[in-house]
Amino acid sequence: MTAAPDAAAALWAFATRLYAAPGVSTACVAVQEAHGVDVPLVLAAAWAGFARRGRLDAVALAHPFAREVVRA
Repeated sequence: MTAAPDAAAALWAFATRLYAAPGVSTACVAVQEAHGVDVPLVLAAAWAGFARRGRLDAVALAHPFAREVVRA
């Protein structure tokens, strides 16, 4: 999934609004610590489903940013 500028802005707005909802950040951090979940990718997947943009593809899941920064 390659995000166009408008899609990237929509994803950012969705993710920040969802993460700020009561209890969500605490739950995300708990799942991240317990299971090594990549929270930004989970939020992106939630947005992709909510916005009916389909599934995240393997390229998005294996993106160098995720490998080198988020999982470091």
